[in-house]
Amino acid sequence: MPFPELRGRRWYSVAIGTKVMGIELDTDASLLPESEQRIWLENQIAELDPAVRFVLMVLHHPPVADVQLTKETNHNPRPNELALADYLKAVAPHRRRVSS
Repeated sequence: MPFPELRGRRWYSVAIGTKVMGIELDTDASLLPESEQRIWLENQIAELDPAVRFVLMVLHHPPVADVQLTKETNHNPRPNELALADYLKAVAPHRRRVSS
C-alpha cells in the first residue's frame, strides 16, 4: 500500500519549510462536526507550531463560492463545505494574526 502513514485516508498535512503548513482535505469525506476528518482538522489547527505563519488548504469543492441559481449549480457549496466554512470563520479570530 503506497503511503501507509495515511491509513487509507485521503487527507493529510505537510510542513512546507518552517513557516507554511499545507493541509489537504477530502471534500468527498465528511467535514461535519464530530466526523473523523473534522476532528483531525481541528487538532491540526490547534497544534500548529507557533513558527507557522501561513496555512494553505487544498480541497476540491470550495467552502465559499458565488452561489449559482440556474447554471453550474453543481459548483455551489454543499453542506459539507458550508460546515468547513463555518468552522474556519469561528476559529480564525482566535488564531494569531500575521503582519507583513
